[in-house]
Amino acid sequence: MREIQIGGLVPFTTIDYPGKLSAVLFLVGCPLRCVYCSNPHLLSVGNGDYSPDKVSTWLQKRAGKLEAVVFSGGEALMQGDATIEYIKHVREMGFKIGLHTNGFYPETLKKAADVIDWIGLDFKTIREKYPDLSGQHIAYDNMIRSLDIWLETGKDFEVRITCDPRYISKDDLLKISEILFLHIMNC
Repeated sequence: MREIQIGGLVPFTTIDYPGKLSAVLFLVGCPLRCVYCSNPHLLSVGNGDYSPDKVSTWLQKRAGKLEAVVFSGGEALMQGDATIEYIKHVREMGFKIGLHTNGFYPETLKKAADVIDWIGLDFKTIREKYPDLSGQHIAYDNMIRSLDIWLETGKDFEVRITCDPRYISKDDLLKISEILFLHIMNC
């Protein structure tokens, strides 16, 4: 098993998993290069700054105090099976599992869906603007596939939109709401 690479940790938050006292683990690596990235230090895969074993020990001491652990990034699913195995390990400690994702890895999300309780999915903009914003031509389609996969689970989620006026307008927001409505209704 490949060791997970953790690049950051928030020990306590009330906003990253709705209704749950949580910790956030920031995993290293992301396939996107968003213009407004808030975690550019996590983009490239390399050695994470946090030992997975030490983080695990730290989490064990917080079992019963914290309710959930949120996996974020970068893009947490970029580490594939390593992420899934670590999620399973954390879940076995009794934590609910949240995931912040840009949806770039729909098949990995599908594979991990049974051990994740909630996701926050980034819907960055309309399809036409995704390449300029994210640096990827397939990011929009992958995100939509991830949305559909998650909708099939029937589990809780939220869709998050960063309203950068360079990449999203009021009309774009209306289009996104229509897209979401259609996908939710077709589920």
